[in-house]
Amino acid sequence: FKVLKNISIALGLIEDSFEDIVEYPVIRELGYRREDVNASKGGFIDYKVSLGDKLDKGKMIAYIRNVFGDIVEEIKMPKDGYIVSLDPDFRCWTGSTIALIAVKE
Repeated sequence: FKVLKNISIALGLIEDSFEDIVEYPVIRELGYRREDVNASKGGFIDYKVSLGDKLDKGKMIAYIRNVFGDIVEEIKMPKDGYIVSLDPDFRCWTGSTIALIAVKE
């Protein structure tokens, strides 16, 4: 609703004040594109980041753990960018997308 309201205000369809969107990360910088971050092993995802975090290349996004709690894979940020989506199930299979990131083109 907030997005539609803000668009309507920007187009001059209604008169009101803009509402900040705080429920989801909003990247206000231009020139970003979406990229998937995939796991090469299956297991349980132990995230070390939050939505909207800006990370440098090489920073830890998550650990993939097996059923015994052992770390079987470390998922690191492939490029500088933002975390825009995380898998809500906290589990993954080989090749699963575990995060979506926004990176500069």
